This record gives sequence, C-alpha cells and structure tokens, in this order.
Amino acid sequence: MRELARELEQGWRERAACVGQDVNMFITSADEDRSGRPPTEAIRVCMGCPVRVPCLQAGMYDDGVWGGTTEKQRLELRNGRRTLTETLAAGDRLGRMQTRVERGLEGDSPLLCPEDGCSNPVRSRGLCKNHHARLVRAERRAGLRGWAA
Repeated sequence: MRELARELEQGWRERAACVGQDVNMFITSADEDRSGRPPTEAIRVCMGCPVRVPCLQAGMYDDGVWGGTTEKQRLELRNGRRTLTETLAAGDRLGRMQTRVERGLEGDSPLLCPEDGCSNPVRSRGLCKNHHARLVRAERRAGLRGWAA
C-alpha cells in the first residue's frame, strides 16, 4: 500500500503524456490559453494519458491544465458540483472541440461543438446551444439541478 502511495506521489510524472511537451501549453489564465480560447491543445494531450487522475489530484488547487481539466472544472469538483467522472468528461468535451479550419470548413474559426456530426459553434460548457440544452435536461433528470445552466 505504501508503494502505491509513493508511486502516486512521484512516479506518475515520469509516465505522463505531457513529458517533453511545451510547458507553456498547460499554463493558462482562468480557463483560456494565451489566445483567449479554451486550452484544447493541452487537454488533447491529457485525454489519452495513463496517469490522468493522479495528475488531476496533484493539480487540484493549481492554475493551468491538470489531468485534462481547467481551473473552473476542478473548482466545481472541489465544491461537489461535479463528480470525478463528470469532470473528466467535461475536460474531454473541451479537448474534442475543433475550429472550422481544423474540420476543413470555410469561414471564420470559432470553436465547434465536439459532438459527432455537429458543426454549430460552442456556446456554453464546451457544447453548442442544442447539445448544452440536452445535457442540462439529462442532468436535471439525474437530480443535478441548479448548477448546470
């Protein structure tokens, strides 16, 4: 048991997907990168990381992207407004967002909804207006009212 605790404290960093990546990508102000957009590139690195949960735990009170989550998402986790699973899923939604250019579409480059086949711009919580409304309804049905607006 002590070996596992020691591994979580130290060894996980060596196996992180971000080893060798540009550290500045993970340093954000509020929930935006230096360009004023969500830190999707950093979150994409985290999405397949084998040590995502220990990383999230280590950065629970820190700035930037930790375990594929933003500061706001970790605050909601700490305050009991989201479970760990919901927090990781929210981070994944941000990581899957793409611009119109990344999807090969013409026009300006707002972030697009990550749901399959959807090309609507992102509005709230990393989703377009329609998918956000569906998420809110599902959360209300599950008894998570009051914070999902």
